[in-house]
Amino acid sequence: MSAGEKKKLLWYLWGMLGILLAVMLSLMESGQGWNTDDFLNQDQTQKFTGNELIYNDETCVKLPQSDIYYVTADKAVLQIQDLYEKNNWKYMSLNISNLNQKTTYWNIVYSDRDGTVVSKQTVTLTDGDNIIEVSCRQPYQSIKLVIKEQIGLRFQINAIQFRMNDVVVDLQEVRVTFFFWLGLYIAASAIIYFIGKAKLHIIIEILQEGYCVIGNYIGKGFARKKWRKYFSVIRTGIFLLILTLGEIAGVRDWYSQETGYKYVMIVMSVSIFCLGLLCIERKLKVLDWNTIVVTAWLLLWLFVCISDIMQRKQYKFVGYVFLICVGFFFFTWNQMKNFQKIKWEMYQAFHINFIFVVLYCILFRTKIDGVLYNGPFASRAEFGIYSITATGIFLAGLYKKLEQNEEKLVWHLDIIWKIVNLVIAVLFLNYSDTGSCKLAFLIQILIFGYSVYHGRTKILIKGKTLVRDVILACCISCIFAAGINLAVSILPEKLGTEIIYENEKLEIKADISGLEKLQAEKPEYYSKISYAGYVNKREIWENYLQKLNLFGHADMMTINKVKTGAYNGWIEMMYRYGLFILMPYILLFISVLASAWRRKGELLYLIVPYMIIMLSQNIEMPFTEPLWILCYLGMGEYFIGKVKDKAVLESSFD
Repeated sequence: MSAGEKKKLLWYLWGMLGILLAVMLSLMESGQGWNTDDFLNQDQTQKFTGNELIYNDETCVKLPQSDIYYVTADKAVLQIQDLYEKNNWKYMSLNISNLNQKTTYWNIVYSDRDGTVVSKQTVTLTDGDNIIEVSCRQPYQSIKLVIKEQIGLRFQINAIQFRMNDVVVDLQEVRVTFFFWLGLYIAASAIIYFIGKAKLHIIIEILQEGYCVIGNYIGKGFARKKWRKYFSVIRTGIFLLILTLGEIAGVRDWYSQETGYKYVMIVMSVSIFCLGLLCIERKLKVLDWNTIVVTAWLLLWLFVCISDIMQRKQYKFVGYVFLICVGFFFFTWNQMKNFQKIKWEMYQAFHINFIFVVLYCILFRTKIDGVLYNGPFASRAEFGIYSITATGIFLAGLYKKLEQNEEKLVWHLDIIWKIVNLVIAVLFLNYSDTGSCKLAFLIQILIFGYSVYHGRTKILIKGKTLVRDVILACCISCIFAAGINLAVSILPEKLGTEIIYENEKLEIKADISGLEKLQAEKPEYYSKISYAGYVNKREIWENYLQKLNLFGHADMMTINKVKTGAYNGWIEMMYRYGLFILMPYILLFISVLASAWRRKGELLYLIVPYMIIMLSQNIEMPFTEPLWILCYLGMGEYFIGKVKDKAVLESSFD
């Protein structure tokens, strides 16, 4: 790491630490709990909106395209059902606006799951937040808001929240306290500027020494094997295993099962370690890994390991897998004579996987008109992410071929083949119809266009032959696309090979004529259909952000009785591993992105879409998505540094 890079790193760590500390302390102060496990001290909460209230039009009218209610009878009732009975909520928060009088008096009736009234209380409400201490001490599952003798009353219910304490978070107060703590941190940092004294490179060197001991002891036999010429094929096969196993684990939901998750992680760990062994060509030596990318990578997985120690996780052992197995793989990869080869073996493995996916869709997964297609996955979002991975790899491979100074028959066929695969991937992307993935594809096209423009001198020389290849590829692509579209629509049903997953999420974006009839004819399939965009991501983000703490949480949140991810990679990582994981996490992605941009690396086609998709999708699920796997394993390309011992490339086990 150069002096300039080190200075930038220290400034980043100093700034991010101060900002995140200020966020943590301001949230804790607002929550009045100073609780590292729950910054806002909210404990358990359950939130409803005014749209979820059950009411009678004859007694209470709701204005069209509005959440404003008018009371039209002597007695009006608004009901909330499906409360978490086991929590026995102690407080209820009612946020009311547009009230046409200063105060209003409501009766609250509490009922159990059988509908039996267990308690009643009268409350006085005004505009704004109303914190009500629940008088009922028996389990209840529904409440009724009863409004008596108040004809003409107008009001709007913005939010109803049940909680275990009476703390109300004031965002204005949070902002004020944030700047107070940030200012205090800046003042203190001027005196105790200890970050510059951190010597993380020592930890990196210790890790490398461990890799050397293991690699030189075990790898000695591998380096001398006569069948070394087969290592490339074996590595490609291992990459294919990792990709395929991750996809199957995601579809079968093995990650939610403790036993299934454990065995998947064991297979992944052993596979990646074997990749490292198969990269050994000579005696291993310590590398100059004193770079921002490596430092951020090390900090990230150290944070993850610490969080795992402090809080048992659903996604456990990931930090150890990366520090031990993935780190070893990167270390041996970086010492290969042709270290670029590994990257293309990864992409080749995905290419093979893509062919299997196409065949699987054709034979086993029916596409229904009007229903967004899931492909081999359980949701269209997962299929969209897979498709954007395919477009990235095929675009990167296509540009690599265009750069080569050869025009042999094989070169022309490869160009055509990559265009055909790209078109199929775009077809699949259109099937999934995922907005974030479409945006990511647009960015990929811009990157490809910029690369072509930048290297236009080489490419224009081949202009005539390229035009011919593109025209031929387009014709073949149209045939393939039409054939695949027809096959996935009729072939699985015709062959009787259709496969439907139990946990499948089927979505539509518009009404389908005769949907009720279809549901009656085939309820096992059509009864699962829901409307796309139904997920209230903003509400999910708010719930997750309210639960930020120091060391993270064991499992995903349960929102409205359903376990759900955060639908945002940044929030997911903060919730799972604690607030300060954001420091190395952001640094890692920014530094890898910068390195890929400087080197015009192929990872740009994957890392940029990853950063876009993570803003609105659940993608931070270890080893389940090919995009996740290829991004995190592909980062090893940017670890490469100078070998401390220049004789390493000539050294051997002899």
